Amino acid sequence: MKNKNYGGIALTMVLCILLNVGGYGFTLACPVPFWLDTVGTMISACLYGPIVGGAVGFFGNLVSRIIFGGTSIIFSLINIVIGASVGFIAKKGLCSSLFGALCTGILMGVLTVACAVPVNCLLYDGRTNSVWGGALFDMLSQYRIGTIVKAVLSQMFIDIPDKVLSMAAAYLTVKLLRKKHSDKETDGVQNEKA
Repeated sequence: MKNKNYGGIALTMVLCILLNVGGYGFTLACPVPFWLDTVGTMISACLYGPIVGGAVGFFGNLVSRIIFGGTSIIFSLINIVIGASVGFIAKKGLCSSLFGALCTGILMGVLTVACAVPVNCLLYDGRTNSVWGGALFDMLSQYRIGTIVKAVLSQMFIDIPDKVLSMAAAYLTVKLLRKKHSDKETDGVQNEKA
């Protein structure tokens, strides 16, 4: 605790917020069946824990909504849940393997669906803010399926693959960052011995 590099943590937080905003902006410009707005949240949560992850999730979502408009600010709270949850899971060492990271991604997808569907049902008649989720919702409307079921399925269609992809990207990024840091420390020790 005494040797924390607060400047490095703050810089990482800013970069991760920008990554979230950039990911969301990309999905608006190129309608893909993902959000890509939690990669930075997951990276920061894996590196620094639930508080930093939750803060990055909140501010990334807030900045995205300010820049791009769109959905309710309530979704910032969902991103806090994602950041805090990934941070707790990572602190337990469960994100240290690709399998663990992918399982965490699936869990985050399910958690996001559980949090987002009630919001979508209350504010948007069950619809997601995604072209792909909306298309599935419309397709299911032809079959007399209830709004809640359509909302759950269309949200799952977007969020589970998105969170798995985002967590895989976070896992690989964190692994590369830690390897680079480890290599620098090894070079420093070798230079001291020489």
